Amino acid sequence: MNVVEEKRKEEEIYCTEEERRKEEIRVEEERKEQEILMEEKRKEVVGVQEMIEEKRRKEEEISVTEEDRRKEEIRVVEEKRKETLQEMSEEVERREEEILMGREEKRRNEEIRLVEQRGEEVEIKRREEEEIQIVEEKRREEEKIQIVEQKRREE
Repeated sequence: MNVVEEKRKEEEIYCTEEERRKEEIRVEEERKEQEILMEEKRKEVVGVQEMIEEKRRKEEEISVTEEDRRKEEIRVVEEKRKETLQEMSEEVERREEEILMGREEKRRNEEIRLVEQRGEEVEIKRREEEEIQIVEEKRREEEKIQIVEQKRREE
């Protein structure tokens, strides 16, 4: 019985070792499965984090884009305002120049009118003087004629 017992014990040991090896293999497989699951979960978490980060970046880009757009709109409005002010300033200068030119032209026209008026007055005076001279010449001639007639009468 000893041999049978030994065989039985050996079989038990063998079975126990076989079971232990199977258990170790099963535990190792479970551990590997757990590692795979953990890696998948980690990838999911990383993926979710990446998605969240990507969404945040896009929101920042949109925010920056909107801010840039607003800044560009403000710049365009400021540029248009400056152009309008420049145009208005040029228009005011042009009108002031026209007014000054108009005043200058009025002054010149007035001077011309005065010169013409003076010329007319001078012409009138000249004519009057000519008429006076003519009248005086006629009077002198008449006096001469009278003197000549008087001398004739006296003779």
